[in-house]
Amino acid sequence: MNSDQAIDWLYQANRYFKASEFLYDAQNDEDFLYPYLTLLSFSIECSLKCIAHRTVKNTNGKHNSVNLFNNLPIEIQKNIDEEYKIYSGGKNIIDDFELIKNYFVASRYEIVGMIADKKSETLFSGTCFSLSEFLIEYISNSEDYINQYIQDSIQS
Repeated sequence: MNSDQAIDWLYQANRYFKASEFLYDAQNDEDFLYPYLTLLSFSIECSLKCIAHRTVKNTNGKHNSVNLFNNLPIEIQKNIDEEYKIYSGGKNIIDDFELIKNYFVASRYEIVGMIADKKSETLFSGTCFSLSEFLIEYISNSEDYINQYIQDSIQS
């Protein structure tokens, strides 16, 4: 559990999220949709790796948001999902992760046909944005909860 690496991952997540905001208005232009999705997907991945570095030793999951989330401790997953339901008006975070689980790879390789339906990509860009924004806020607002989880894990 390396908090220095966790901080680095959070900085990266925030940088990619902020960079995506420059492309937000242009996302309806096909030339900018995939760079926009790539930045948001990388922000999501970095946020999940930040939480993983704080709570577990293993950050396996590569670029798949579902696998990264499932590698987190169950108690942390439940807390994130509860907070996401409040943030999103009742949506389950795992359902949204399923929608975008391979976007980081797929959005970079659109030219080789990994993305079959461009309309769905446009629709789910809002999901990517929401997940990215939520995870950065969650990490920033849940430091006490995560620290308590770590303390409890050490004591047991």
